[in-house]
Amino acid sequence: MMSREADYLVFATELYRYAKGLSGAEVIELFSRYDVDQYILDMFELFHIECEANMIAAVDEYLAQKGYCPEPSVRAESLSRE
Repeated sequence: MMSREADYLVFATELYRYAKGLSGAEVIELFSRYDVDQYILDMFELFHIECEANMIAAVDEYLAQKGYCPEPSVRAESLSRE
C-alpha cells in the first residue's frame, strides 16, 4: 500500500502531464531533472488541500526558479479559463 504522499505524487504528476500536454516519459524526465518529485512531496501538506490549478502554477514557478521555462499549452490555458 502506498502512503498518502506517494498517492498524491502520482496524482500530481498525471495532472501536470495532462495540463501541459506531456507524455509520461517527458514528465518523468522533467520531474527527475529538476527534482520536482521531492518538491511536490515537500509541499504535500499545502498542495493536497489547494485547487489543482494552484499546484500546477506552483510547479511552473518552481521550474522557472530552476531555470526551466515551460511553454504554455492549450490544455493549461483552457483549464485556467474554466
